[in-house]
Amino acid sequence: MKNAMTQYVAVVSKAIELELSDEQIERVAMHLDRTRLLSKDLMSLKLPAELELVEIYAPSDYPIDLPTR
Repeated sequence: MKNAMTQYVAVVSKAIELELSDEQIERVAMHLDRTRLLSKDLMSLKLPAELELVEIYAPSDYPIDLPTR
């Protein structure tokens, strides 16, 4: 059975008429899930309101294999 993120990507891609193969759907879902995990960690930081999280986060210049939780 597909996980929730994969199901989400499949449904949304159809809704916006974007034809994706099963492999592409899996890759998009994997990246969205990683983004979700990163944003969850960033949002849990106790930072002053004047700091913008987007300005704090800087992605790596090289691809890394992040663990999934």
